Amino acid sequence: MPNATAWIGMAMIWAMATPASAGEDEPFPLSISSVTPSFRADSLGPEFLVSFVNIGSEPIRASALAKTVFIEVGGVRYDRKGSAAGDVPAADVAPGAEGRQPVVVRQFGAPLTPGTNTVTILIGGVRCPPVRFIWNPQRLDAPDAPRSAPQQDYDRGPVPIHIAQPRYPPDAFKKGISGTVEVEILIDATGRVAKARVVRSIPELDAAALECVKAWVFQPAQKGGQPVPTVASAPVTFKILDKKK
Repeated sequence: MPNATAWIGMAMIWAMATPASAGEDEPFPLSISSVTPSFRADSLGPEFLVSFVNIGSEPIRASALAKTVFIEVGGVRYDRKGSAAGDVPAADVAPGAEGRQPVVVRQFGAPLTPGTNTVTILIGGVRCPPVRFIWNPQRLDAPDAPRSAPQQDYDRGPVPIHIAQPRYPPDAFKKGISGTVEVEILIDATGRVAKARVVRSIPELDAAALECVKAWVFQPAQKGGQPVPTVASAPVTFKILDKKK
């Protein structure tokens, strides 16, 4: 397995979903409530955890739902080329209950380029809004990279437990400064962020981005059943909403 920088997409993406076009895939009465990034250190692609609510009157069968998962990248739709343990929800989803569906981009064969990528996830005939994420397959041998014997060949990547939202610096807010600060983080074997450094800067927002990621908590990566430290790329986005719209 090649060494690679792990990744994280937007800290947390909450969105109302929209129905897919009629006839695209088998419709299910569900509403997507959130899409959360997960982590991988290999160069094949990232993962997302899709949370949804059964808004129908009948249970949603797990095995049937798994057959309706697709992604769109660059306007092209891809279906899953293979499956793995954990891709199918553990149980049927009762009416009014929340379900979760892992989506592993690498299993769809979609091409990824270094830098910003966008993926749209379709599940049960419902399409989530496009999700932007950073994919950085570059090696970790830079002299100033965070060091604590991070593992790149592990069995399970770190899983987000708590992703704090950034606090907007008042001066930057007044000046209308926005954008994404890219931060590289070292997640230690306890799941805490032990080190962080800015790799793409917005000077007025850098300190707030570093403060934000240092509060994140994860289930640590595992190798051979033991927790191990890992490195991840963590973009922190600051956006000013136009309340007039």
